[in-house]
Amino acid sequence: YCRTRPRAVSDDHPLSDAILIITGATGNTYHQVIRQFTISARKLSKKVLIMHTDYDSTVEEEDLRYAQKLGVYGVVMLSVVETRGTARLLRESGFPIVMIGRYTAQTQTDTVTQDSYEMGILAAKRLFEAGHTRLGYLGGHAESSITQDKKQGFTDQMNDFGLILPEKWVSYGALNYQSGREYGRTLLSMPDAPTGLFVSNDLMAMGVAD
Repeated sequence: YCRTRPRAVSDDHPLSDAILIITGATGNTYHQVIRQFTISARKLSKKVLIMHTDYDSTVEEEDLRYAQKLGVYGVVMLSVVETRGTARLLRESGFPIVMIGRYTAQTQTDTVTQDSYEMGILAAKRLFEAGHTRLGYLGGHAESSITQDKKQGFTDQMNDFGLILPEKWVSYGALNYQSGREYGRTLLSMPDAPTGLFVSNDLMAMGVAD
């Protein structure tokens, strides 16, 4: 958990007791995060508004502007596509922001996240120990810091084993089952497909397996 200095919140706005959750993520894990967060917020007499972006940076920027207009108590971001526009809005928001499961390199916000780089290392080790030397990677949205950290850890560990990660075996999906299915079909059409895969999302992994 990385904490930044709190910012003052005005009580003059109609939704000064509301917390806006901005998410593009799907799946049971994120559903549970939102559910538990909502339960905790209600205990603090806070309302919760949920905006879904489908990882569209334009929509994320619109939602942040909307939060400014409403004068919300704070914003929780379960997804963020790091653009200059988003970075500027985060810096100028005027309300507390917490990111869960991700971070941005251009701004400092309160962050609760996992070690995605270490995840990539562990995935490469597990596949290598199972006898695989031709490895591929299917990540989430390419602009995501989490996606890039997983890929970097995966690549670095492969390099330590004397392996390389060819770009033709790297792809990015929409974090859903269909993306995994499409990637799986692509692999089947390759004459030299990888024998081991690191898929950074459970829904995509199920799609690939099927």
